[in-house]
Amino acid sequence: MISEPELINELGPEHTAEAVGGFDRKPASGRRGGHGLLWGAAGALAASAVWATAVFAYGIGGDRKPDTHDYQVDGRSCSAMQLKAVTASVGKRENAPALGPGRIEHPALNRVRCFLGLISEEGAETYAKGWIVYATVELTVELYKETDPRSQFEAREGPSALTDGEEKRPELVPNLGDRAYLLA
Repeated sequence: MISEPELINELGPEHTAEAVGGFDRKPASGRRGGHGLLWGAAGALAASAVWATAVFAYGIGGDRKPDTHDYQVDGRSCSAMQLKAVTASVGKRENAPALGPGRIEHPALNRVRCFLGLISEEGAETYAKGWIVYATVELTVELYKETDPRSQFEAREGPSALTDGEEKRPELVPNLGDRAYLLA
């Protein structure tokens, strides 16, 4: 009678792995274990090269100033306010757009605030019913000229319309972020 050797234990314990067919073999020791480590190191090196290329190509982390596309924010910006859709829905302009308080001209930030008063026209539906619609539109425009937010915060210090012209004193708040201030 012919039988499988592993069923009758003829080959003994030293030949069991060969008789089973090799699907439960232990991996061979040697250089094969470091193969994955080599691929991992090559991948990390390639990722670092791509990141360095992006930093130099796009200027990430540099002192580059943002492109303002030649925009300018100054006192004449308010006269450019059109607001045609708002004017059409409310009525007519009561007055010309006016420059409001809170103007900032700083190397890091320019800001203007514009106000426009609108009133319902005679003959409009609400005016005919004895009502007058009055609306005030406030438009705040800020032009950021620095990418570092620290300089933008510094530009906002000083007299402001919110503090009735009083000087704000920044006080350092310990253990909060990189640097935190409380304006008092």
